[in-house]
Amino acid sequence: MKRRTESVIGKFREFTNDTRGMAAVEFVFMLPLSVGILVMSAEYGNGLMTREALDSAVRDATRVLSRAPLKQDSSGDPVLQPYFVDKAKQMIADRIGRKVEEITFQATATILPTGGLLPPGVELRTEVIRIDTQASVGLNLGLLNYIRNITLSAGASPENAIVTSLTMFAGDRARYGGEIALGVVACNAFDADQALC
Repeated sequence: MKRRTESVIGKFREFTNDTRGMAAVEFVFMLPLSVGILVMSAEYGNGLMTREALDSAVRDATRVLSRAPLKQDSSGDPVLQPYFVDKAKQMIADRIGRKVEEITFQATATILPTGGLLPPGVELRTEVIRIDTQASVGLNLGLLNYIRNITLSAGASPENAIVTSLTMFAGDRARYGGEIALGVVACNAFDADQALC
């Protein structure tokens, strides 16, 4: 019995001291981690690129709208013309490589109160108008979407699957520098080739 125990212990020591195939075992354990890091790096880079393009496009759209002609509504408040808002939205879509339908875009013109900004006795003869813009776009995580489809086909419920879409928001403000058209739709220099009336 003692001899059998010694032979089992000896074989166990021999097995634990044997290092053949160690690299293959380490590779099998490290491969999923390495692939996961690679996938997340690619998705993060894609998201960062989309975010930078969206920020830049919204800034440019705000600049365009800050020089587009405004109309006044019945109460005398400035209103951005829908034609120029649509052109700004199209500009954002072109810059980030998406369809116009995929982008949510809002632009407003606001008259700023000037009473508290000026020293006593100083009058401001022109109104300060601020243009605010906000855009949002969905970011699809392509490689993670592939993994999601595999887990769903394996029987996982959609609530427990990986989230593969994010929404990115960007906004900007600019001081209005154009002219207010009183009841008349005016053409702008950046798109004078199309009739607006």
